[in-house]
Amino acid sequence: MGKGKTNLFCSFEGPEMCGFTNEKHADIFDWTRIKGPTPSRNTGPLADNTCGTRRGHYMYVEMSGRGPRQNAMLLSSRYFGHKEQCVEFYYHMYGRHVGTLNVYTKKAPSSDLETPVWRAYGNQGNVWSKALLSVPEKVTTQGYQVVFEAVHFSNGYQGDIAIDDVRVIDGSCMGVNGRPLPRT
Repeated sequence: MGKGKTNLFCSFEGPEMCGFTNEKHADIFDWTRIKGPTPSRNTGPLADNTCGTRRGHYMYVEMSGRGPRQNAMLLSSRYFGHKEQCVEFYYHMYGRHVGTLNVYTKKAPSSDLETPVWRAYGNQGNVWSKALLSVPEKVTTQGYQVVFEAVHFSNGYQGDIAIDDVRVIDGSCMGVNGRPLPRT
């Protein structure tokens, strides 16, 4: 019997959110599953990345009413692999007061977060952008969670952060001839 191949995809279309959960103790506010535009003007996406319509869902954090250094963390279920894995996701960071999106790989459910393995800061424009994150074999064989953390840095409200279309696959994030993997 051969080893199973990992190919997980989450578009947040179902209410179960593919096993993603909000952190219960180490953050201040939560990620929210939404469809259509975010409530604040001049912030967030108008539609999800998967469908490109107002009927598709995604996860986002509302920055209105948040103080400096307040954060929200979204945790994946636990992933395992037999070799290096690639985590692909789309993010949207738009508005004058956008903070930081940190991504961590958490090795054990009870462990503390270490240094972010990926980060974006500030206004990235009113577009969905793709990110690729390589997870080394020494982490995948032990098991890990992907943690998305949105951090607010000002008292302003214009600046929501959203994620969509999280994909985990076995192997490197680079395909043939060094080109990124195709979208499926």
